[in-house]
Amino acid sequence: VSNNHTIQIQGDWSNQSGSIFTAGTGTVNFTSPVATLTTTITSRDTTDNTFHNVIISGPGIVQPNDDIKITGNFTIYSGSTFNLTNKFMSLYGNFSNDGGTFSYGSSTVQFNGNTTQTITNSSGDLNFYNLNINNGTNVHCSQIGSSSNGIIINNNLNLNAGNLRSHIGSDYRYVRVIGNITRSGGGYVDGELRKLIPAGSSSTLFEVGHMFAYTPIRLEITGTG
Repeated sequence: VSNNHTIQIQGDWSNQSGSIFTAGTGTVNFTSPVATLTTTITSRDTTDNTFHNVIISGPGIVQPNDDIKITGNFTIYSGSTFNLTNKFMSLYGNFSNDGGTFSYGSSTVQFNGNTTQTITNSSGDLNFYNLNINNGTNVHCSQIGSSSNGIIINNNLNLNAGNLRSHIGSDYRYVRVIGNITRSGGGYVDGELRKLIPAGSSSTLFEVGHMFAYTPIRLEITGTG
């Protein structure tokens, strides 16, 4: 039981079989103290080992060996690396990259909150592999770098509930999806959406909207060149 305090781990974290970690409202700061050295998080079970706030710090690499559930906020500090490899991260708070490296591999990040969540990146674009929006009050990503930056989703964007909103007023960021978009919950991208257009004749749907209205655009190209 963390008793709502902050715990700093400079080595590996391992939740052994039969053990339970109770995070409360506390923070676990995973500090990998040596550059190029990887420290690991073995959650084993996201019911027995749920974190509240998680901080990634230090010059090394922090890598989970299992899926990870975070009921609070997730933050990567400047100069630090978080390697999610092929794991699933369930996040109920905000995602903040304060100048570190998010190594996405073939992972999935799912936003599961019931109040508005935010994605921020101090500079440049922010890459995900699969991104799931499962929050009926929406996820905002309007604070990604500068006006020329955005979120790049290297595989699929799944809109299970709520929208992905990439602007505040006329201050826009883009959302680029290299794979597919699914709208099982009826959500859409409220902002600038970029997709790959195949060569030759094609029909591409842009699943965009504004505020409370889904207003998709279909781009049809006839011929080649």
